[in-house]
Amino acid sequence: MKAAKIKLDKQRLFVYNLKALRELEIALGEPLFTVFADEKKMASIDVMCKFIWAGMLEHEELTLDEALDIIPLMGIADIMAQCGELLGSAMQGEVQKKTQPSKARAL
Repeated sequence: MKAAKIKLDKQRLFVYNLKALRELEIALGEPLFTVFADEKKMASIDVMCKFIWAGMLEHEELTLDEALDIIPLMGIADIMAQCGELLGSAMQGEVQKKTQPSKARAL
């Protein structure tokens, strides 16, 4: 599980794990990759705020409304880029883990 600190109102720890992605999908009301494939939806302030909020759920119990109070409008595109990079590296790590041969010894 890869985590990174991202500056909002202060440095906050972000993790995009299965829990975060599930919560994000529930908040969006549709499959996550359907939203990712739609440029108009990804440009939505609502989608961006939910994406940022979901990344903080592993370490903070924030409602979406509470997250909206700490996500700055100025710089939201940069924050989204950092979140996207973190999600990409987290998903890449999962793919690598699943494709690496097991180190268990045969009996």
